[in-house]
Amino acid sequence: MDPTRPHQATVPRTADTARLADAFIAYNPSMAKSPISKPAGGLFVLVLIVAAAGIASHLREPKNLVPWRSDLAAARTEAVAQNKPLLLDFSASWCPDCRHMQATTWSDRSVADALVKYVPVSIDVDAHPDLAGQYQVNSIPAMFVVDPRTGSIIKQNRIGAIPPAQFLQWLSGPSSK
Repeated sequence: MDPTRPHQATVPRTADTARLADAFIAYNPSMAKSPISKPAGGLFVLVLIVAAAGIASHLREPKNLVPWRSDLAAARTEAVAQNKPLLLDFSASWCPDCRHMQATTWSDRSVADALVKYVPVSIDVDAHPDLAGQYQVNSIPAMFVVDPRTGSIIKQNRIGAIPPAQFLQWLSGPSSK
């Protein structure tokens, strides 16, 4: 903080914040000279920096490429009509392994391409404890490939988060009946 300017906001000046602040002052030069507007200007710059950081972090999040359904009954009807098996993914918003799979496996193009042969359904165990009980889900994430006509489990994975290559191996591997 500059002792001659006690009203100056104390924002860490990284290279990015310095460029943003300089650009703001270049756009609005009165902010550099007016001691009355400096606190408000500093607050504005701080809000601008926080907003830019939030947008940047959102843009860095990998995009979930899997077209998840959330209604199992509707997905079952769709799967029967398209003659595809169901892929059930049991997860929860608070589950670190589930979030890891969102960031890796479900955002992988090869996984999304492989899942066009399935009707994928995301099931939140907190919202649907009845379904979690029906499939005896004791830990998440848990995945099942299910025959939509009979409801029988074709294969299941209860080992938690798995990377894209391992998921594709599991998906193309033998049934686990």
